[in-house]
Amino acid sequence: MNFSNQKNTDLLPEKYTCFSSSEAMKVGIVICLSLCCALFAITNNVLLGQQLVYIDRIISTWVKINQKPDTNYILGLLTYIGERKLLMLVMLISTAILIYLKKKLEAVLLNAGCFSTALSVYFLKYFIGRPGPMEGREIDHGWSIHNGDWAFPSGHTTMTTFIYIFLGYLLLKFCKNKFVGATLFISSIFISLLVGATRLYLNAHWFSDVLAAYVLSGAYLSLFITILEVYYRSHRDMFHRQ
Repeated sequence: MNFSNQKNTDLLPEKYTCFSSSEAMKVGIVICLSLCCALFAITNNVLLGQQLVYIDRIISTWVKINQKPDTNYILGLLTYIGERKLLMLVMLISTAILIYLKKKLEAVLLNAGCFSTALSVYFLKYFIGRPGPMEGREIDHGWSIHNGDWAFPSGHTTMTTFIYIFLGYLLLKFCKNKFVGATLFISSIFISLLVGATRLYLNAHWFSDVLAAYVLSGAYLSLFITILEVYYRSHRDMFHRQ
């Protein structure tokens, strides 16, 4: 896989300059604030025991009825994509590669975003204090779904979504072969959806836990990607004015 070594002023092709740095910032802020409002609405709905709680119970009951031992075992393996130790390893390797490629800003934002996202997850978990649908129990083949903490939002889904999609975005940006970059970016989204689906199927989380995880990680992704896009475009604008 080849990565481009061009300067930041050359990151955006001409067709990308339809948005200036200020316009990119406005779009990013709107998306980020919209997702924050959505997260507030989901959290409020869960705390008040409204429609989402009813949907949670329907989905959890359907999962309990339709679970199959072999499928549980396979998805139990797949859910480890979102385990802390593996994600930390991915973070360390990715940071080292970015620093080696002299992409220090990208490395800083990756780590800052990961830290901010994790902090928000822990705050919400202990603020909401919501147990999972099968808290303290085990399912077939010995896969334990007791996480030792609260369920809302899903930590596996939140952290997997932020880390893999942020890395997928960087690959899309820096890969010389745009087809390969796009494929890797789409794959990062697929991994994120897969982890969320495994948390639901294993009955480790309610549907609203996973939904909140996607919205929370999406808010942080929009924030940190916007910072990068504004940086790239501002440098491009300065380059053209010189």
